[in-house]
Amino acid sequence: MIESTAAKAYAQALFNVAGGNKREEAWGAKLKLIEGIIKKSRDLRIFFLAPAVSPGDKVDVLKRLSDLAELPEELTKFIALMIKKRGTAVFAEVVREYFNLLDFFLGQINVLVRSAVELSGDEKENLGRVLGTKLGKKARFKYRVEPDLIGGVVVRAGEKVYDGSIVEQLDMMKRRMLEG
Repeated sequence: MIESTAAKAYAQALFNVAGGNKREEAWGAKLKLIEGIIKKSRDLRIFFLAPAVSPGDKVDVLKRLSDLAELPEELTKFIALMIKKRGTAVFAEVVREYFNLLDFFLGQINVLVRSAVELSGDEKENLGRVLGTKLGKKARFKYRVEPDLIGGVVVRAGEKVYDGSIVEQLDMMKRRMLEG
């Protein structure tokens, strides 16, 4: 919980700095780039998380990464501050929270649609139109086929879940029968 709170605080501060420069999306892309580089390199992950490595050495490596990734100076300084405050353990969470803030700012929402069978183009279009209207936001859809659902769809839009699957309907019938 403390790490989550710290990640939210770092993300909010970073978003405020980016917003002051009107570069929220550009900084988001750079954050994703740095996160990707660190995720791909086991050695870099270990290096940045190792308590035995001094913050100064970590900042030196960050500066080299920053030059390669062409990070804005303010963003590099912010990440360096996180390193000095021993906040590198929550960096991935900071990136995730930053993108939550960016989505809210841009009026966007991620939507995961799980279905028992592949949805047709028309079904996806209709679902997108209905959900976009219902949610009042620009939705980014991701589709996944899960045969275990038997039929229907389960939609996760942000924190909300709409379950119209056969499995859920069978579970509801079972609960009603057990209740009497």
